[in-house]
Amino acid sequence: MAFEATLNIDGNPYNINWMMLEVGRKEDQRGKPASRPSWAMVICLDVMDDKTIKNWMIDPHMQKDGKVILSRIDESATFKEIEFKQSVCVNYSDFFMADLNYMNTRILITGGELVINKATLRVT
Repeated sequence: MAFEATLNIDGNPYNINWMMLEVGRKEDQRGKPASRPSWAMVICLDVMDDKTIKNWMIDPHMQKDGKVILSRIDESATFKEIEFKQSVCVNYSDFFMADLNYMNTRILITGGELVINKATLRVT
C-alpha cells in the first residue's frame, strides 16, 4: 500500500515526508503502568517559507490545534486521522544536505488532547 500524509494547522496544509507518533507511559519495576499516558509526534516536512510553525515554536505560550490525515494513494481514501488540540511545538529543526539535494524541516509536537480515529487521550 502506498500512503501520503498532510498536516493541517490554522487552515494551512503541509505535505508530510515522514512522521512518527509515540504514545507511552512510565512503568514500575514489574512492568506495570506507573503514569498517565503522554504523547509526542515528530513530523518531517518540506522546508517552507512560512511563519506559522516557526512562530508556534518560538512563542512559549502558543497552543495550536491541528490534524494529520494519512491517505491511501491507490484508493483515494482516508486511512487514519490524528487530531491534536491545545498542543505545543517543542522542537524545530531545518536539515540541508547539499550532496543529496535535500532540505526539510522537522518539528516535535506534544501536549494537550490527541484523537486517533475517535479514540481520545487527554493529557492533564
